[in-house]
Amino acid sequence: MQISLKPLTPEFNYLLDTHTPVNANRMLPDWWKKMKRFHDPMMPEEAGNIKNCPAVRDILTQGIVVPAWTWIKFNQTKNGLVVTSGHDGQIEGWEVTGHHTQNQIENTSVTELLIGGAIKLNCPWLIKTEENIQTMFFDPFYNEKDRPFRLLPGVVRTDVYHNINFPMEIYPRLDIGDMLIIEEGTPLITLLPVAVDKVKLNLEEQTSRDDWHIEGNRLLSYRSERYDQVVKNHDDML
Repeated sequence: MQISLKPLTPEFNYLLDTHTPVNANRMLPDWWKKMKRFHDPMMPEEAGNIKNCPAVRDILTQGIVVPAWTWIKFNQTKNGLVVTSGHDGQIEGWEVTGHHTQNQIENTSVTELLIGGAIKLNCPWLIKTEENIQTMFFDPFYNEKDRPFRLLPGVVRTDVYHNINFPMEIYPRLDIGDMLIIEEGTPLITLLPVAVDKVKLNLEEQTSRDDWHIEGNRLLSYRSERYDQVVKNHDDML
């Protein structure tokens, strides 16, 4: 599946040369790149460390990551939240952030601002997918430890609507005098194409240790290659 991105206006075309969205496998976190796989040969049934887990590897390497297209500074003053960025004054009539009012997030788990409501990052990219393919947006969970902000997850019919902005929360909440800076190039959000089709749930009664269970146990191993090989064999038969 393909995700197409285009600058919002011609004034943003310079973004095609700096901090462009990339495949997720090109923006892996430093800890992942530095970590070596580990397993104890005396305990071969143990899974080893997180580097051996194909589920973590696949969520880190699938989709498209949109990095911060500029630096953004949030400064909480007694008069309100002051936001400045490297884009200030460059594009007439365009600001790097917007604001969701308190009534828009009331009774949710979103961390509200000191003045109430939440921040919205205005995205300078248009996002488009093929017919009947939508885009799931989520924060790059494994990318940074103690990340003091989070972009909120969502799913958008990007085969129909392409101008997407990103609600975000800062936590813990900034108090007067506090400041947060998002450096340009910071991984902001992951885009993953998914089918529009509705998901149907099928529940079955278990009567024995059937093939699902046996196959699953066979795949549990400190060698993720064993999992990968089974998946490859399955795909080759399709």
